[in-house]
Amino acid sequence: MAREARNVADADAWDYVAGLTVGQDFSDRDVQMSGAPPQFSLGKSFPGFGPVGPAVVTLDEVDLTAPLRLRCWVNDELVQDGHTGQMILPVGALIERIWAGGGGGGGGGGGGGGC
Repeated sequence: MAREARNVADADAWDYVAGLTVGQDFSDRDVQMSGAPPQFSLGKSFPGFGPVGPAVVTLDEVDLTAPLRLRCWVNDELVQDGHTGQMILPVGALIERIWAGGGGGGGGGGGGGGC
């Protein structure tokens, strides 16, 4: 985030964003599903399971009026080809939910998924 944020409205969300980067969400399904109930966070907690980057682009470098294309290759095979317009919630709504009540990460935020 570009600045401190609390109770950010969807319409104002982009005013708080410093830039964009790409992150990968890896999960060890065997670890996630080994307990009762399943422990989804545990399967994502190993070193290297959340790589981000390698660059951050500022908002003036990106056309935010158009969906941003997201692709993922595994061993030279394209396994995902989508765009931000396919997200369950738009970015502004996610920021609003995450920063509801002033706490980053505490307000839910769902949506997304992907490669």
